[in-house]
Amino acid sequence: MRKGKFGDLLYAKDGKNAQGKNAWGFCDGINLFINSGDKYSKLLRQQNTFYFAGIKSVKKQIKHDLLYTSLLNLATNTGRKKSSFKVVKKYYQIDMETGEVY
Repeated sequence: MRKGKFGDLLYAKDGKNAQGKNAWGFCDGINLFINSGDKYSKLLRQQNTFYFAGIKSVKKQIKHDLLYTSLLNLATNTGRKKSSFKVVKKYYQIDMETGEVY
């Protein structure tokens, strides 16, 4: 598995070659993982229920690049800016009989 900030890739070996797969989930021999928003999240069991941390949203934040910004740029909201993205996660519960997530 190749982890990324906004998405993971899962490769399954077929003989000598590794191929990308679009899997709903997988098991590493000990833990179960589920695909939610192109990220594989570990299923957490509590009594008879499974939970996982899935992506709720991605927040974009834009800030002025202060090394290249003047007061006029700040006042008029112009000039060079930097963008950053943050993944917001939420715990979801999965119904193992129906596969529904809530």
